[in-house]
Amino acid sequence: MKVIRLKNIVIGCFLFLILCQLKTDGFCADKAISVETKLKESILYGKHYDKLYALVVGIDNYQSKPLQYAVKDAKAIKQALTNLGFDKNNIICLYNEEATKENILNALTQELSKKLKRDDGLVIFFSGHGLTHQEEGKEVGYWVPSDGSFDSTSCISMILISEILNSMKCKHILLLIDCCYSGFVLQKSNSISSKTEGYVEAITQKKTRQIITAGGKNEQAMEVLGHGVFTEKLIDGLSGIADVDFDGVITATELAQYVKKRVSVHSSFKQTPLFGNLEGEGEFVFIRQDLTSVSRDGLEAFAVRNEEYEKCYISAVKSIQDSRWKEARTSLENALKYRPNDPIVIARL
Repeated sequence: MKVIRLKNIVIGCFLFLILCQLKTDGFCADKAISVETKLKESILYGKHYDKLYALVVGIDNYQSKPLQYAVKDAKAIKQALTNLGFDKNNIICLYNEEATKENILNALTQELSKKLKRDDGLVIFFSGHGLTHQEEGKEVGYWVPSDGSFDSTSCISMILISEILNSMKCKHILLLIDCCYSGFVLQKSNSISSKTEGYVEAITQKKTRQIITAGGKNEQAMEVLGHGVFTEKLIDGLSGIADVDFDGVITATELAQYVKKRVSVHSSFKQTPLFGNLEGEGEFVFIRQDLTSVSRDGLEAFAVRNEEYEKCYISAVKSIQDSRWKEARTSLENALKYRPNDPIVIARL
């Protein structure tokens, strides 16, 4: 009897331990699920925007001054936006002959203006020619549409663009313009420090119209091996590199700072992107969609590799400027160790 009783006690203890383990596993599973859910919720745009829209324009086929990669750049930006959670059905694309003055203005004033609501966001990407005219003692910037003749009457002025954007109901609009021109007035950006608690929530509540351009007047937008340098760096930044604080949010300011530095260096300081607010003190934000599968350690390692790449490339540019060709080649080869397929480095070699 004692043996049976002892046996029953042992079995009872064993079953108790199994139940405890199951409960513990269940708790861990529940905890893991809650963490994953929280992470997924943090990368949803619904917290900041109801819907996101985009107008993507690329023009190669100008009659007098054709380009090579504008359409390819526009398609790459469309893909980058899709990767960031934009619905393909909410992206309007106009390429080459489709991108007439009438069609671009109709897309803005008819299709988009009628859809946009107060808590929506809009990105406008234009890759093509830009120009600057002197009018009544002031510089006025223009986009050159596919049917434009490089004169003010057949092109689209920034004055008109600004009026259209200001009439739209949505709170945030970001212009990404891959051409070099001036002739628009930039206001002071938001006065809130990015280190302030609740910074993202604060800047996303305020209205804004922001712009990043490839460069200023009399500068030339560089094209290298399949992409404009400006668009290539935009795509890099939107892939997550511009998220310098790893919070899952890429603000327009973070993107602009990343692009400005890289384009300036990669063009040997012949092209300097411009950034600022056309109106308002808010910030457009992109929410990264890849954070459920990438650890913070992975992100930091990626950032370190990119930083080392930049050091090598900047060293190469300085060597080229000083005609130290052997040192320049060594620096470029070292840069390729961190980014093996970088087209700009390959072009330099």
